Amino acid sequence: MPWNKDVHIDLKNFKYFDYGRGFYNLVSEREKGFMNLLRYPYDTIVLSEGPDFSTNILILKVNLRLGQFNKLLNYLKTPVGLKLTDSNGSGGYFW
Repeated sequence: MPWNKDVHIDLKNFKYFDYGRGFYNLVSEREKGFMNLLRYPYDTIVLSEGPDFSTNILILKVNLRLGQFNKLLNYLKTPVGLKLTDSNGSGGYFW
């Protein structure tokens, strides 16, 4: 599957994020994401300006090596300062 490897996102525009893990992560703390072996193996990150995920939304489909997704989450939380929140019911970002 070809992926765009040159993506630049200005994280200053966002304050909240949520994520769903792909089907290959069977011990995920998040029950969201693709849980079907017949679908593409990617994780999903949703960025938003507000906690209700109604304004300035960006949906990212991420395909990283094992272990790298947690590093990305830690980066979004600590240096960037985004707050992890639950977007459940806010637009069906996860399947």
